[in-house]
Amino acid sequence: MANKQYIDQFNSALKGWKEFDFTNAIRRELGAEAFVQLGPIVAKVSDMLAGTDLVKEDLSNDVVHNMGQYALQIRGHCAGLLKATPSEFITRKTTALQEIEKNLDGMRQVWPSVLAVLSAINDSPERRRLELHALEERVQYVNRLIADLDNKAETFTKATDAISKSSIIKEEEVFSRDAARFRSASWIWLVFVVLFCGVFFLTLTLILRNFCTEMICYQKVGEINYDGICTDCNRSVLYLEMAKAISFRVLLISFILFLVGVCVKNYYAAMHNYTINTHKANSLAAARTMLGLNLSKQGHDQLMTMAASAIFSHQSTGYNNKRPENPGLGQVLGAFSGVKPPEEIK
Repeated sequence: MANKQYIDQFNSALKGWKEFDFTNAIRRELGAEAFVQLGPIVAKVSDMLAGTDLVKEDLSNDVVHNMGQYALQIRGHCAGLLKATPSEFITRKTTALQEIEKNLDGMRQVWPSVLAVLSAINDSPERRRLELHALEERVQYVNRLIADLDNKAETFTKATDAISKSSIIKEEEVFSRDAARFRSASWIWLVFVVLFCGVFFLTLTLILRNFCTEMICYQKVGEINYDGICTDCNRSVLYLEMAKAISFRVLLISFILFLVGVCVKNYYAAMHNYTINTHKANSLAAARTMLGLNLSKQGHDQLMTMAASAIFSHQSTGYNNKRPENPGLGQVLGAFSGVKPPEEIK
């Protein structure tokens, strides 16, 4: 008969075993590298502990002590895997499995002693009472696991929503910053447009006001009498000099008009980009606001699809002649293929 000290030690080991979350030690998120062998071992040990708990008062001190100690050691090896990084987990998993199987073999060697006592009380009312008590404890344990999973699922959902909103806020800020940058650039190009327009009109005014068609206006030409060379040569040279002067002025005016055109084109481009990025930021802001509504998962998916469609479609801004385009779902998903994963977002 086991004395109270060993029974208390076993009860403590059994309580720790029931409260320990072995699913965290399995690490199913690692896929093929998960500790899947642990599941059947935990189930087997749990059955052995439950059987030992039924007849612990009728067992010897050594049997009760060994069953409790083996369970403690197995739980300790599992606890050592909880805080390990994925690489450390993969490295330690094999060694931990070997140690756990050694402890399981030790429990199997002690288990026949427990089975012998269980068989002796198989048909007694006490046996049925103990089995009912053990069944009630297992039901309570399962209910606690279900409640814990529900809490984790709710926490995960809230965290996912928070991450989604946080990512939307970050992207919204990016579009807002780009819109502000393009707005500033548009003002700069507008200043250049006004400046070069002023230069153009000033140059045109000076050219029209000061242009001369007399030989005396061209000093070097006027100092020479070309009529001595040929008849009416002075007029021919005058026309040549006028053509040279006009060509230079036309080239100058054309260059200024080219600069005006470049500035106007860049102003339109900046304003177009400003309008587009403002539209994208507003689309994300509206989606973020509506995410707070009590919508179903399908409703959230449709909402985000509409927001993505509005962001990736070409919008008419009045600053270019391209017609608006509304991409389908396939094009929207294709646009996401080049987006970096959330873990790269800082």
